[in-house]
Amino acid sequence: MIAMAKSCIGGFSLFNYVIDDQKGIEILRNNLCGETPIELFQEMKILQNLNQNATNKLISMVLSPHVADGEKLSKKQLQNLTKEFFKRIRN
Repeated sequence: MIAMAKSCIGGFSLFNYVIDDQKGIEILRNNLCGETPIELFQEMKILQNLNQNATNKLISMVLSPHVADGEKLSKKQLQNLTKEFFKRIRN
């Protein structure tokens, strides 16, 4: 598995990528309720504007299992894998 995280400005294209079934998949969501990329972007923009000290106010994290493994895992298994990953990076 490959894991990558980077801070970014957080434009609309990131949300558009995640929502596109052919490109990305949303596994977990934390306190966001928007359904469309523009709703998610607008919601995050409100939160981002609360922090005036930072320029790159969004962290994009990608967990990518090997292709063969990814095809075998259900969405629930991917969610569990992601939760476990976050637990381990917090410690």
